Amino acid sequence: MAIFGIPFLAAGLAVILIGLGIIVPSNADEMDGWVWPALVVFGGVFAAVGGGLMFGRRWIILDRAQGRIQDAWGLVVPMKVTEHPLYSFSAIHLLRRKVSRFS
Repeated sequence: MAIFGIPFLAAGLAVILIGLGIIVPSNADEMDGWVWPALVVFGGVFAAVGGGLMFGRRWIILDRAQGRIQDAWGLVVPMKVTEHPLYSFSAIHLLRRKVSRFS
């Protein structure tokens, strides 16, 4: 997912820079005045999606020794951690993702 987010983040940052006038396109004189703020907004959306895909992570840690399950979410490092006691669960079901392979 992180690799998939790189083009979104790069495109979003480039469009923001164009909207701010730091990068000037060749047809800048033909663009209407409302285009520049719209570019900043759309670039922000693309940059947010790309940043979320690149840096967004989720961890689920099963710790039998301390008897707890940690559910953590964060960007590069865990920022929000929720702990649950292990004894409150009667079973744990692990799902296996299907991987399609192209030959």
